[in-house]
Order: sequence, then C-alpha cells, then structure tokens
Amino acid sequence: MRFGLSYLVGFVVFALLLIAADQTLAVAGGGPENLLLVVNRDDASSMLIANHYIRLRNIPAGNVVYLTDIPRQSLIEMTQFKSLILEPVRTAIQTRKLENQIDYVVYSAGFPTAVSNHSHRQILFAEAEKQGEQLNEQIKNIFHPQASLTSLTYFAKPVLADAPVYMSMSANNYYRRPTEGLLAIPFVGAPQTEYENAIAAIASNDATGAIKLLRGLADANPGQLAVLYQLARAHGINGDAKEATEALIHAIRAGWCYRDHTQDDQAFAKIADDPLFSGIVMRIADERFDVLPTQGFSSRYSWGRNGSINSQPEQGMQYLLSTMLAMTWDSGNSEREALAQIERSVAADGTRPKGTFYFCDTADVRAATRKPNFHAAIAKLKRLGLDAEIVGTNLPERKRDINGAMIGKNVFKWSDSGSEILPGAICENLTSVGAVFGKEPGQTQLTEFFKYGAAGSCGTVIEPFALQAKFPHPLIHVHYARGCTLAEAFYQSVHGPFQLLIMGDALCRPWADVPKVSIVSTPDDKPVQGTINLEMNAVAGSPRIGAVEIYLNGKLAARRPGLSDVPFETNKVADGFHELRIVPISNDAIQTRGQTIIPLTVRNHGHEVKLTCDKQSFDVDGNVTVKVESNYGDRVAVIRGFELLGEKTGLIATFQIPAKSLGRGPVTIQAVGRDGSDGEVRSTPLQIMIDGQIESVPTPLSPSK
Repeated sequence: MRFGLSYLVGFVVFALLLIAADQTLAVAGGGPENLLLVVNRDDASSMLIANHYIRLRNIPAGNVVYLTDIPRQSLIEMTQFKSLILEPVRTAIQTRKLENQIDYVVYSAGFPTAVSNHSHRQILFAEAEKQGEQLNEQIKNIFHPQASLTSLTYFAKPVLADAPVYMSMSANNYYRRPTEGLLAIPFVGAPQTEYENAIAAIASNDATGAIKLLRGLADANPGQLAVLYQLARAHGINGDAKEATEALIHAIRAGWCYRDHTQDDQAFAKIADDPLFSGIVMRIADERFDVLPTQGFSSRYSWGRNGSINSQPEQGMQYLLSTMLAMTWDSGNSEREALAQIERSVAADGTRPKGTFYFCDTADVRAATRKPNFHAAIAKLKRLGLDAEIVGTNLPERKRDINGAMIGKNVFKWSDSGSEILPGAICENLTSVGAVFGKEPGQTQLTEFFKYGAAGSCGTVIEPFALQAKFPHPLIHVHYARGCTLAEAFYQSVHGPFQLLIMGDALCRPWADVPKVSIVSTPDDKPVQGTINLEMNAVAGSPRIGAVEIYLNGKLAARRPGLSDVPFETNKVADGFHELRIVPISNDAIQTRGQTIIPLTVRNHGHEVKLTCDKQSFDVDGNVTVKVESNYGDRVAVIRGFELLGEKTGLIATFQIPAKSLGRGPVTIQAVGRDGSDGEVRSTPLQIMIDGQIESVPTPLSPSK
C-alpha cells in the first residue's frame, strides 16, 4: 500500500526547525564507549543481563544508568515514558558530559516495550485537518496510538518536544532510501530553494551561476553529498577538469559510490578524457545507482531529507540508535536464553561466518510485502562474496548455515524447520504483533529466534498493517554484511520505525573489519609519573585508520586524524587508577571502531587507595564485605560508576554491601578517597561475582497487569 499524506512532509519540515540542536564534529561507527546502557534496578533479570553485558562488551562504568520505579507492565503512558525513562536518560548524558560520544541507548531487560502515544496522534491529526487533509478510518488505523520503547528513544528529540513527526512513514532520514531523491531534496526552506535554483542554472547551461550558489551551500554543509556532486557537474560543464576533480573527490569522501552513473553523466563530457579526472572516476566504487550507500552512524550527524549529512542542525534530524537486549517477562525468553544470546553475539564480532542469507517467498501477504526487493538484496550480497537465496517455504528448512533470515508468517515454531542459526545472525518476521508479549499473544513473537541463536530481531508492538516502511527492507542484510553494527543495519533499513521494537546486541558486527593498533611502549604494572608517551602502530592486516579517539576513564578526551603517538601528562590528573582507551577508527564510510584498553596507576604525589576483600564470589542473598584503606582526604567511599554504594568518614573503613543491590553476575566496584574540595583518588577496580540461580523460564508479570 502506498502512503503519501502531504501534510506529513510539511509537518516534518516544520518540526525540524523547532527541535534542531547544535552540530559538533563527529565520526561514525559504534563501540562500547558510544553506548549508554539503561538498567531497571528493581528488576533482577535486568541487573543480571546488564552485568554480563557490561563485562562482555567492556562498557565503561560511567556509561551505565540505573533507573527505579519503572512500571512492571508491557504498555505505559507517554508521560510515564518521558518522566521515568527518556528524561532521566537525557539528564544522565548531559550531567556526565557524554553528549559528544553517546550514539546508542540500549535497554537491558525489564522495561515496558510499548508506549501509548495517543496525545501525539491527536496532534498529528489536528495538523492534518489544518492542512485540509481528509482522514478516513483506514488512514487513522495506520497510526494506531502505540509506539515502541526503542523507536521513541531513537526519535528522542521530537518525542521530548511533543512533535509527532516520528509517526511519518518517512520519518527516518538515516534510512538508505532509493537514490531518486539523493540529488533532489537535500535541504528544507531557503537552502532548498537555493539548491533548486542552482540545478535550474545547470539545466540552462549557466554553470557559473550554479557554481556560485553551490559553493555557498557547500561551505555551510561540507558533507552534503548532493551539493558536492552537483558542484563537480557544474565545473564539468564549464570544462574545468581541476575544479571538477576536486569537487568529485569531496563527493567520494562523502559517500558517492556510483561509477557507472558518473561515467554516463553528460555534464562531464568535456573533461571525460582528462587523465586526472578519469583516474579519479575509475577509483569510485561501482555501486548501482539504486539506493543510498551504507553509512556509519553518529548521533551528532544531522541527517538531511535525502539521507545525506548536513552540517547545519536545522537542515537535518539527529537520532539515538536504540535496542533492547532481552524480554524476560511472560512469553519472552528466560534469563538463561538471554545470557546465551548475548555471549554468542559478542563472540561473533569479526568472524565473517560462512553461511547463507535466506528470504522466504510464499503467498502470505506477510512475505509478499517485501518480495519485490529480494532480488536486489541478493545481488548485492553476492557482489560482496556472500551466499543468499530465496526459498519457497515459510521458514528455511533443514538449512544448517543461516547467516540471516527474512520471513513472513504469523505463527511458526523454529524447531520444526530443522535449521540452524549461526552466531551473529539477524532473523526477523513481518507479522502483526511480533513484539506484543503476554500469556497468549496469538502470534509467534520475535523472541522465538533468540531461543535458537539469533543476535537480533524485531517486531511491532501493535497492528502495523503490511506496510514495507514499518519493517526492515531486505537490504538490512547488505548493510550488516558490509560491516555495520546490528543497530546501524536495522535503522538504515526501516523508513518509518515508530511501532517497531528492535531487540538484540546493538554492537554485534560479524562482518566488520576491525582496525587494530599495537602500543609499542605500554607501561608495565608499576605506577607511572610525569609524561608518558604511548607509541602506536597499526597491526598488520588492519584496515586503514582514519582517526584515533582517546578516552580517559570512559570519557572522550581527544580525537586525532590518522595514527599518531599519544602523550599522557599524568601530572594533570589525580593520583590513583585511570583507564586509557585507544580507539582506532577505519577510514571508510562505516568507520568501524577498534579498542585497546590500558590500565594505569598514577603516583605523582604519593596518594593511594586500596580496595580489598577476602573472597571473589558472594551469594546474592548475602553481603559483600570489602575494606578500604586510603592516605588521601578525610573520607572513603565505594562506588560503581556514578553509583554510590557507601561512604564513611576516615581513611580506613569496612563496608557491607547487600549483594542483591549489585545484581547477579560479574560486578566491578572501586574505592575512592575524598577530601572537602571534591578531590578524589580512586583504587584499582575490584572484580567480584555475585552468585545466584539463573532462571530457565521467563518471569510472569503480576496478574493485575
């Protein structure tokens, strides 16, 4: 069903001007330093799964937010979602000064999956009526007043501004849409008019006039692909090979990857034989001019209407990638299944599993909705050297090599297929209520795939109707196979995701080519003083490194182009334990991130804090007893990230911490010596294990809910 309400476009443009935020220098990709993990402190499964995910993914302690008073029900009101979840998440990012690094907001288990957005629906309809739109019941039903936890987090800015632009079928500008709009609609308002005037000037052979207009737009938005390519065309029409080549190089860096289209473009006829220009053209990737190129994500990017990146914040939308790790209530997964799922996902990174992507083609409308795009996805996967095929059954049957599966069936049992899902696979199903959980949901839920090894899946929280825009496009597997994270692959493939709950390990990336560096002069275990120099070299076989980020204690401290030595002036930080993270970023459109962690103990002033305990594991129903000894300050404390576990006056103290408050699983805590001026010295982290039974069945919700 095609959907084209004109008021939605106008409303999106209007809201863009209301909710724009400052644009900062950013690079894309995704790693643990860019992820904020949100945990329900009152839910034992949420704590357990979070503890394991933190350890497996090396999530910085300061990137974990613990929330309380979360309603134990699958559906909550918009006011509850904003006040209890989204606003505390935003506040944590701001107060911890993480705005320049958080790209992902990932929820552990124990959260409502759906939010009633009736109030936003009413705003949307009222705006439509002002525009003279006639909305029948069929149209209104497409906007059923429920949205998912993950989608409302992805659209956090308009949601917090009560601007229901996120309900549009084309709300997601990060979606890799057909290229027909790439060179047509990069802007809104006056810049779009200016751009259209430049295109008209090109059409009338006034290339000089077009260049003047395009240069102004390029200066304001240097990453906008459409402007850069049109600038190259205008110079080509003028026969200026040098300027055309320079503009084309910038377009290639911004993601232009269509060699055949460039070679066929008559705007370059005068300079086609120029050696420099033709040489650059031959270096362009040879993608079909059908969809936008796969692109790494950053929450600081302002995604323009054409899916390219603008620098002016009012000329784009900014998002936060979001998934939920697991659903352990009612008909979801058990704790044991959820932990196994996470462990498999983490282990799959960079493994490039040998398998096949399967697309199920049946007469069911659930499969037929996405069938027209199967062949395009398969062709692109095969160009990447990967196997993919269409099967005429509801599920891939007796296939032991499933790298990914796209199906369309309301009720099924994966165990009946006799097939095996490989680690890291995205398997999902287009059906009505795949993310509606309850004792008798009526349809097979997305969590069925996790029981058998999938890393990611999705489902709608209310009847969505068979609209392609609300579900992943078949190209999701292409984005994934090109090295994107699971979350990047999902959000590049869904144009209107407001009812879609995305579940799984957001950072899983089986086909990523991860950059690696070696630190030549890594300090030994002894305390360090003065300035130390960390000399870096790329590891043999590593992809080319375009930038390196340095994180101090989990917080972004510096970003440098290329690969260079890192001087660390220890006299500018407090004595005690510090953690340096060196994050190399690949020099390509996806900007895959690596990671090297260097623990350091600084001792310039003789200050020291020790945290000890007499055992490494504790029963969840008991207490964790630890001892703190300090020679700094007037009081000592025990912390977990930003969470205060206990504080006492004096330099030596013993703490008893209820193990249940830490949650089952691996836990890392630190001691801190503090003085009256808010100075502090931290101990080496202490890793302990909280033991307790891991449940093999999901937790039922209260009957009253």
